Amino acid sequence: MNFKIKKKIKPNLLKELAELKNNRTSFNDFSESYLLNISRRYNLMHHILNDRELRKEKDKHSIYIATGQYISSLVTCWETYFRDIFVYVVEQDPNKKTEISDFIIQKGMSILELENAQLNLSDYGSKQYNFQDLNDTCSALNFLLNESKNRISEFIEGSIEDVVFTKPNFLLYWINEEKDISQELYSVLEQGFEIRHKVIHDANFIYKIEPHFINAFEDCMVIFPQLISILLAKKYNAKRPVFNVDKHYSRLTNNPNDREVNFIFSRNDFEGDYQIVD
Repeated sequence: MNFKIKKKIKPNLLKELAELKNNRTSFNDFSESYLLNISRRYNLMHHILNDRELRKEKDKHSIYIATGQYISSLVTCWETYFRDIFVYVVEQDPNKKTEISDFIIQKGMSILELENAQLNLSDYGSKQYNFQDLNDTCSALNFLLNESKNRISEFIEGSIEDVVFTKPNFLLYWINEEKDISQELYSVLEQGFEIRHKVIHDANFIYKIEPHFINAFEDCMVIFPQLISILLAKKYNAKRPVFNVDKHYSRLTNNPNDREVNFIFSRNDFEGDYQIVD
């Protein structure tokens, strides 16, 4: 998958990139940061849903609007996560950095403006993709991983190996029911991203709560990025959560032993406290 330039180096873009860079946590924490961002929104939304006073109101628009904004905010977390891992991979992989640099030079552009603004090629490269779009996110992953997937959900194929889930979830259900997990995942993601688009661009649109869909969307948004994180952690020797099947504890490591499997947090874990040790 070849790299393409959609946005030229301009002052407004440089300013935006600088702000994104300043807000970014350590590259090695991109997975933990994502879960933290998701959990804050999850706990806030479920606090609202459990508010007895709001539930007593005949007019449910307040809850409907909050739920629509919640779905939109989960997509924002997704966007931030995939933008951050793009930066992470390009910084870790000199070949990807060279590809971006060569392409910029071929287009007759200069990277001096990036250097003067203390920005990296990885920062600039990340802005060539719209991570609020499933197809563009797939293109970015294809570039990073030298793949040619047609849908982003296809990256789940082969990724659910040597993993343990803390709680039941829709992905496990689809596996147990022998459903096409890639298709099921994509359908849920596509619906969620469509809702987000309507919420952002059409104030007349009111999302009426569908509990089954919301739970499925939460599971997909929580679990799928963790599977991508595991894939990248293996490739670039980064730390990831693992679970010891004998001693029943989890830890962060880049060197799991033969009694440890990759550990996947679920949405229900956001309601509890965990202590992870090195």
